[in-house]
Amino acid sequence: MCSWLMRLTLCVGLLTMASACDQYRSPTGPSFPQPVVNSSPSPFPMPLEEIPKTVISVGAVIHATIGPGDPICDRSGWDARAPCKLFLLTPSSTGTLNVMLTVTSPVSSVDVIDLMLFAQPSYTGAPFEYSTRSVSATVVEGRTYLIRVNSYPYLLPPPGNLDFELRTEM
Repeated sequence: MCSWLMRLTLCVGLLTMASACDQYRSPTGPSFPQPVVNSSPSPFPMPLEEIPKTVISVGAVIHATIGPGDPICDRSGWDARAPCKLFLLTPSSTGTLNVMLTVTSPVSSVDVIDLMLFAQPSYTGAPFEYSTRSVSATVVEGRTYLIRVNSYPYLLPPPGNLDFELRTEM
């Protein structure tokens, strides 16, 4: 048994040395995974708190365009290439807030835009509600909520702009 273990140790040692060296390079230690760095900078490399936010009220109907020229809101999240538009809403009464998103540009899929509702304006963490078309949530009078619209211009024909309508009601 000892002979078998010694042979195995010798083989593993020789294989390790052979794979770590070659005639043109000096021996190296183990390599560690390197972090993946996004090579394309976001359109607006600004801190999240500096991304423009439009203040709206309940009952607002917003017509806007979103595209590659808009800032990236979630640079380290699940889709760090998605430009966004941000809206702040402070309801004057407690109740159920309904937010509806309608794409007004011709598109072949609804998967090119997302709607998120965050329970705080700093929107750290997961959204309060998430959908591609509408969200509903109980909101509290006087508390500010953040509505975020994400677009995926790389799924659209160039230039990747998308027209939408955003409606709020209680």
